[in-house]
Amino acid sequence: MFLTKKTTQKTKKNKVNLKGYKVFTQSGFKLGKVVGVLYDEYSKNILNIVVKRTIFFFAVGKELIIHKSQIVQIKQKKVIVEDAFVKNKGKIIYSPENA
Repeated sequence: MFLTKKTTQKTKKNKVNLKGYKVFTQSGFKLGKVVGVLYDEYSKNILNIVVKRTIFFFAVGKELIIHKSQIVQIKQKKVIVEDAFVKNKGKIIYSPENA
């Protein structure tokens, strides 16, 4: 995972505040916005980010929980994650193979 110092804000407890950041896959598919971040209690490292799809500024649908190992880069109010299958009600709505 890559963090750029200029574009991430730290809270009082040295946690990176990613809420509101847009989330994209490596191939450019928009997954939504970060609505929550789960941290390790002791090290304050990111464990998971919680992403919700957005339509016209409104969060809709189910939340995606993305593990820190899938985060490729964090920069300029944007989080880039690994390409993977994105399912909605059992149907594949995005896959890098059919992008």
